[in-house]
Amino acid sequence: MDAIIAQASEWGFGTRIFILAANQVLADTSGRAFRISWVLNDHCPGDFTDVFRIPANVSFSSVPLSGPAVIQSAGWSPVDYWSRHQDRLACSRDDFLKKMRRRIQLLDWSPELVEQGPA
Repeated sequence: MDAIIAQASEWGFGTRIFILAANQVLADTSGRAFRISWVLNDHCPGDFTDVFRIPANVSFSSVPLSGPAVIQSAGWSPVDYWSRHQDRLACSRDDFLKKMRRRIQLLDWSPELVEQGPA
């Protein structure tokens, strides 16, 4: 089965975290691997690993990805994402949002940030 591939390059860091979490829920539900395109640009000059450790079930690409499996994130919001993919998510909107929230809570802070402590 093909991997889920998300293109998130046109968004800032916070929205990319939402895109990451939403696609992790879809990957979990469908049993598919997940890749995300995290291109550094004016929208987001920071790398994911500047803040978090990479989750075990996700691979990152620093270049734009293309192909029929790519989930474009234009007009992105969690509720719009659920609406577009609810048949594959097989859960209610509220359950999807809870699963997204849990995915965000499970993100592991980068060891460098933990060692530095509060600014």
